[in-house]
Amino acid sequence: MEGERRQITVMFCDLVGSTSLSNALDPEDLREVIRAYQATATASIERHAGFIARYMGDGILVYFGYPAASDDDAERAVRTGLDVVAEVSRLRPLPELQILARVGIATGLAVVGDRIGSGMAMEEAVVGRTPNLAARLQGLAEPGGVVISRETRNLVADLFHCRDLGERSLKGFDEPVEVCSVLGERIVDNRFKAIRPSYKRVPLIARERELEQLQAAWQSARDGSRQVVMVRGAPGVGKSRLAEALRDSAAAQDHVVLHYYCAQRFQNTALFPITNQIRESAELKKSDSPDTCLDKLEQLFESSSAEAGGDPSQTVPYLASLLSIPLGNRYPPVLVTPEKQRERVFQLLAAKLTSLARDQAVLILFEDLHWIDPTSLQLLQQLIGRIVELPVLLLMTSRLEFDPPWEALPNLTTIELPHLDRDDSLQIIASITGGKALPPAIVQQILAKSDGMP
Repeated sequence: MEGERRQITVMFCDLVGSTSLSNALDPEDLREVIRAYQATATASIERHAGFIARYMGDGILVYFGYPAASDDDAERAVRTGLDVVAEVSRLRPLPELQILARVGIATGLAVVGDRIGSGMAMEEAVVGRTPNLAARLQGLAEPGGVVISRETRNLVADLFHCRDLGERSLKGFDEPVEVCSVLGERIVDNRFKAIRPSYKRVPLIARERELEQLQAAWQSARDGSRQVVMVRGAPGVGKSRLAEALRDSAAAQDHVVLHYYCAQRFQNTALFPITNQIRESAELKKSDSPDTCLDKLEQLFESSSAEAGGDPSQTVPYLASLLSIPLGNRYPPVLVTPEKQRERVFQLLAAKLTSLARDQAVLILFEDLHWIDPTSLQLLQQLIGRIVELPVLLLMTSRLEFDPPWEALPNLTTIELPHLDRDDSLQIIASITGGKALPPAIVQQILAKSDGMP
């Protein structure tokens, strides 16, 4: 059956030093080592929704974007690679034996078949340069390292710390290939800018009226009247770009931004957008010790502790428990039901917002509500009811299928973004190319594939 030509991200994972291990270990012990490695890597891959195409000895071939494509395929692949090498490094399949993995990731066009299966049945499912490149890049990685292609790097942009390794000549490739080493995940407070760092080079087109609506709502919020705005539209229609335009226009004004976002892979994780925002605001790092994390939480929620009588033991333990940060001997354990703990966290977040809004207007940006988990949605509903008298603009974005559970609210504005028409799409193409004329056939192909999506 004829395949489909489309973009895919491929990850190849390999066990470091498997030949040396086979010479040094008894076959039974070697089998246990490989089993432990494969089980650990597989768990990481499945956790990030990768598709395991084939186990190749101690190598694992994985697809992101097959059989179903997503707009975060490259991001999930890189995050999976980091997860795999970290988890494998913690393994001790035999006493005194540490094993390491290394990962190569590439993104590009491939011919994708429409058969769905696993193992040998997937052998011809994805054909092209990309799987071969991923395997070659794996060979460039240091033990415990992840190396990615330039195409993958461009897609993940500033979501990860990377080191440019320059151009490398690879067996089977006529031209040198640009590669990067991934050092770790960045803490970002703005995913839109992190993924699209050059977004300002393309002007906001055909969204002037909608931006004026947001600016009017923001001014009303600054004047002390709570505003709630829901921006709805199809994937890729420009919801985040419009929200970012408002942030840009308000940049010179005294205000604070609280940015929450939901993610498809975390839609069943309770309070993910909340915990993620707290981690970003407190600048918590994976390398931080528990005491350092507690210090940062104390500083971030100092005002909330003051409202609790100046006792951080009434605030920090609840937040630390929510974030799975060990309390050690610094605070007594939280001995309440999960429901009571959740209520306390809700109270703390409301107190924090009230404290912020005393001194300045607050812009709350809550993105991708179509992926919100039920507990976060409950918190959001409570939040809407508590900010009536505060200078707050709550700006939410969602796809059209999301049905808000709240009824009509005072000062609620709903904006639905339409697809761009042909002239607007041509204007975007011209802004990207700097006015350079493209062949008419290419322009038509872009228009057909984009379908009015910026």
